[in-house]
Amino acid sequence: MPVWRSEAVPTATLHRWQSNGQKQLAAFLAHGAKVDLPSLMWTLASSGALTGEADGLSYTPEGQRTAFPQWLRGRGYTLPAPFRGEVAE
Repeated sequence: MPVWRSEAVPTATLHRWQSNGQKQLAAFLAHGAKVDLPSLMWTLASSGALTGEADGLSYTPEGQRTAFPQWLRGRGYTLPAPFRGEVAE
């Protein structure tokens, strides 16, 4: 049975977006290893969008709350405190 999808975005464009997302993920992983960020579970969408998640098998609930903000800070983002359960300093 054929799989039907919207033709709004050509298949070649989706492949290009995913390829660009894969390159960005490779850069994220290299940076994370270099500065010792916690490992995350990554998802790459057909749009090229990346999602990182601290999964429940590798982390305690507290570890899940702190792993992703560590990544954001490690990429140079400033987070408002408290962020998803972090304690404001």
